[in-house]
Amino acid sequence: MIMRIVSLAILVNTLLLANMATAQENVGTEFLPPQATLAVVVKPKAIYGSPLLQMVPWEVLNVKSKELAGIPIQSIDSVLVVASPPGTSGEPEIGMVVKLNQATPLENLLIPIREAGELTGAVWPGTNKNYLKGSSQVKFDVYPVDDKTYILAMPEALKSMLAQKETPQASPLAKLVQTDRQPAEAQAFLVMEPIRELAQFLVADPKLQGFPGLKELPGQLEHIQIIGDLDMEKGGLTVKLTAKNPGQAEEVKKTVSQLLDLAVQIAIQVGQPPKTNEAEENAFRQYVERVSKTLRAALEPEASGNQVTMTTVGKSGTSPQVMIASGTAVLMPLIATARQQAFRSGSVNNLKHIMLAMHNYHDTFGKLPANSYDENGKPLLSWRVHILPFVEQAALYQQFHLDEPWDSEHNRKLVAMMPVQYLSPSTKGELAAQGKTRYQMPLGEGLPGSVKKRLRFQDLTDGLSNIIAVAEVPASDAVIWTRPDDFHVNMDSPLESFLPGDTKGFNSARYDGSVQYMLKKELADNILKALLTHQGGEAVNF
Repeated sequence: MIMRIVSLAILVNTLLLANMATAQENVGTEFLPPQATLAVVVKPKAIYGSPLLQMVPWEVLNVKSKELAGIPIQSIDSVLVVASPPGTSGEPEIGMVVKLNQATPLENLLIPIREAGELTGAVWPGTNKNYLKGSSQVKFDVYPVDDKTYILAMPEALKSMLAQKETPQASPLAKLVQTDRQPAEAQAFLVMEPIRELAQFLVADPKLQGFPGLKELPGQLEHIQIIGDLDMEKGGLTVKLTAKNPGQAEEVKKTVSQLLDLAVQIAIQVGQPPKTNEAEENAFRQYVERVSKTLRAALEPEASGNQVTMTTVGKSGTSPQVMIASGTAVLMPLIATARQQAFRSGSVNNLKHIMLAMHNYHDTFGKLPANSYDENGKPLLSWRVHILPFVEQAALYQQFHLDEPWDSEHNRKLVAMMPVQYLSPSTKGELAAQGKTRYQMPLGEGLPGSVKKRLRFQDLTDGLSNIIAVAEVPASDAVIWTRPDDFHVNMDSPLESFLPGDTKGFNSARYDGSVQYMLKKELADNILKALLTHQGGEAVNF
């Protein structure tokens, strides 16, 4: 019996020590400088092993992680992100401490970025320690504390972090992280004092006066914690707000409750579904409203002493499994819509660059750019080549042999150097490798792109704002960008030419430089024909 009791005591003691070791695991708090205000601790290895995330394509992510960083995700024990208020550079000082569970030499890390010349080897001043120095594109340095600990930080932040390790000073943020860190997969800490005046200035913005109590919050709070735990049974999201005293905690509770109510209203308004049909759009809005209200009910703030707590832990309908599933259901359509809008915005910018180049070309030569031909009428190079000097690609233009066709032995080598302005964002990867572009002039009878002589703006008698100059055509019709060929429109059915199948719309630029996303449901063949011709005399209001 005594042996069993002793064994049980040893087992309990071991488990307690293991939990304490996990909670006090060193994540790099010794590098948190005194002015630091925000710290985020993330445990990639623990997230990788979470049963809740078994359906995440870790295999694919690991391949990308190895390609870009040089290490698999499960080799990263922890990442401590730290941010301090703006320093001498006028920008916030941001850095991170990365802890690995496998020794990894500096030369094995971030190889693609180093090969691109954006990270270069250097020696840390006053030491013989090698590190990687950033550039204008990569604004962080990489410093090896040892072969399992690396600091990635902006230059000023790196200096502050190393100085703190060398000569420790009192750091309120480091103390908070050390004393209150939980054995969770992710946790964020914010101490208010270093940014209190800045926060008070920001919330004083007249645009924020409609948010009740927000103006007083920076003066009432000492620090904030957010804890994300993926435990199957006891996990969830917890937010802790620590006020200066119990009385202010009650005021914070009241303010936060009102802000949460407003957040629900905003989420319902902002959560616009992808454009499908009215029934599906209404159903999506109802789902967003239901999820938002369920989360709001779970996060009802409770005050105890000088702390206000909001948590989903143990609340019905807000377990980590449910939150991940519902969050994915809400976010995926929104992400898809945002991605489409980003592609569309990028394409609009490309077309604006192209049209500005056309105008500058016309100002310089008195005529619009066109495909070039030799004295025998043999095609040479595309108009896209001839406007290169006007899209900041003069050096590339000078490499072309202008008296040779696009596929000559010399000119063909330049196909791979297609400017980014000719790359359609939505199909950038697959077409870039082939040197193909979707930005083309429409060709057909009565269309300016098919006229043999060089046109001037005054030849476009239908009006510059009423004629499509360049369009983003279907990916299946992409052409090699240097080739003097463009988009052949079926003038009997132009709508189907530009928008085959269930394609919803396309980007087009007009000769006045304006760019428009044209929706299929708002177009008709006769409207599109009128916008394509330049001397048809049609009255178009589209």
